[in-house]
Amino acid sequence: MLLLAVVVLTAFIALVVLVTRLRLRGRSAATWWLLVHTVLGLLGVVLWLAFVLLSADTLPYRDLVGIVAVGCFWFTSLAGLMLLSRKRRVGATRRSGGRRAERRTEGRALAIFGHVGVLLASGALTVTYALALV
Repeated sequence: MLLLAVVVLTAFIALVVLVTRLRLRGRSAATWWLLVHTVLGLLGVVLWLAFVLLSADTLPYRDLVGIVAVGCFWFTSLAGLMLLSRKRRVGATRRSGGRRAERRTEGRALAIFGHVGVLLASGALTVTYALALV
């Protein structure tokens, strides 16, 4: 049951990273944080799945792989929150009505939910690593 929860949290992080990449591509203002978010997020997902699914016999330096994966998740959540704060500051000055503003608000709420979720998932995966539950 715990393994399933860990895999679901990992898939959630991957989904947030990929959706963020798709939504923000082509915006030059967010290029650096977006690159950090995408690279570390995907690296963390790959390393974490290797850590969780492979045994110590199969994966040399398994503990180090787990630590690096957890670190990648924390830096991914930091980069995502930086993207959100940048997006909020830039978008706060715009005034427009109608459906477009409504969609922007829904998108922002979803982005906040996703990136706070990545932060909480990073904490949960850190605990599972620290307590050697996986």
